[in-house]
Amino acid sequence: MKAYFFFLSLFALTVATSQTQTDIIFTQQIPKLLLTNSSADYFRAKELLSNLEKEDGEWPEQKLQLLSPSYTNGDLDFFKEELLNLVENYGFDILQLNNRLNYYEALANGELSAWFKKNYPQLRAKWLENNLEKLPYIKSLNDLYFKDQTLADFLNTINSQNFEDEKVQQLLNAIFLDETKNNFSELLNIYTQIGKYPSAKSFAIPQSPYFLVEMHALKTPSISFECLEQIYPYYEKAYLNNEITYLVFRDFDTQLIFSTGKQYFGTVKESEVPQSFLDKNGKIPVIDVDHLIKRRAKLGWD
Repeated sequence: MKAYFFFLSLFALTVATSQTQTDIIFTQQIPKLLLTNSSADYFRAKELLSNLEKEDGEWPEQKLQLLSPSYTNGDLDFFKEELLNLVENYGFDILQLNNRLNYYEALANGELSAWFKKNYPQLRAKWLENNLEKLPYIKSLNDLYFKDQTLADFLNTINSQNFEDEKVQQLLNAIFLDETKNNFSELLNIYTQIGKYPSAKSFAIPQSPYFLVEMHALKTPSISFECLEQIYPYYEKAYLNNEITYLVFRDFDTQLIFSTGKQYFGTVKESEVPQSFLDKNGKIPVIDVDHLIKRRAKLGWD
C-alpha cells in the first residue's frame, strides 16, 4: 500500500489534470518548461507567471520556486528583485534557506553576499514592523509541525517493531489516533484565530510544511472525511481568492483514496491509479457523489 501511495503522490506532482487556466499553468506548463533545464524555457516560464500575475496578483510561492532557475540562467536582475520582494512583502526569512540551494553560497559567502547583507536586514525589519502580530501564529505553526513530525517518526519506529501482543498494538493505535486528532484540532484552532488559511499570498511564506498535519489526519481512515469537512471551507475560500492552487484538492483526493478508497473532488483519474483502487465498474468511488457536480462547479472547474 505504501508503494501505491508513493505512486499516487508522484502523479499528484507531475500530471495533475487542472480545471482552470491558472491551474493548467501552475501544474502543467511551468513545471514542464522548468524540467527541460533550457534557458529559453525558463524565460518562457517566467513570462507565463508574469502574465498570470497581471490578473491574479502576485504568487509568492511560485516566485520563490523560480529563484533557483533564475540564478542558474543568469537572470540576476529578476533574482535580486524578487528575493527582496519576498523578504519585504511576504516574510521570507534567511533561516528558511536550504544550504543545498544553488544560490545559497552566493548569498552567504559569494558574489551576492555584500549585496544581500546590505539589503536583507532593513527589509526583514520592515516586514517585522508591519507584521509583528503574525509571529505568534508562525511560531505555533512551526511548533505544531515539529510535534507532528515527532509523532510520525515515533509511529514509524513502533510499526517497525511488529508487536505480537494485539492489546498493546491496539493501545498504541488509540494513542496515535488521539494525538493525530489533537494536532489537527490545534491546527484548525490556529486557522480560526488567524481568520483564514495562512497561505504565502495572504499571510506569509511558510517556514515549515505544516500542511503535513492535515495530510496525516486525512490519511487516517477513521477520521479522514470528518477532517476534510472541517478543513475544506478554509481551502475553498483561499482557492476562490486565488491564494492557493488546485493541487491542494488533488492532495486531498490522493490522501482520501489512500485512507478510504474514495475521492471527494474527482481530481484523480482511473488511468492514474493501480486497478486495485477501482470498484467493480472500473471507477474510483466518490464520497457524496450526488453533490460532486455542485462542488466542482463552485470551484469553477466545470
